[in-house]
Amino acid sequence: MFERFMTVKKTEALAPRTITDYYNNFEYFKMYVVEDLSANEITMDVFRGFIGYMLHEKQCPFTCWLKKIIQGVGYVCVWLPLLVFL
Repeated sequence: MFERFMTVKKTEALAPRTITDYYNNFEYFKMYVVEDLSANEITMDVFRGFIGYMLHEKQCPFTCWLKKIIQGVGYVCVWLPLLVFL
């Protein structure tokens, strides 16, 4: 599912750094979730928990970087329901 999302993002002519950030953020998300979740199990609460984890437990010092994560999570939340049907 994530690779389908990334295929769409790559067609938007995003900067290479932005594409790399998507992959890096997804790796952090996988470390947070630990187990495989189905599309139905990935909810806004899971994403909110991830953002809280990055802010408070991981104590990410880079506010600008965290803003990118939150923006990226927002994009995934918009695309996730659509990708299930692709």
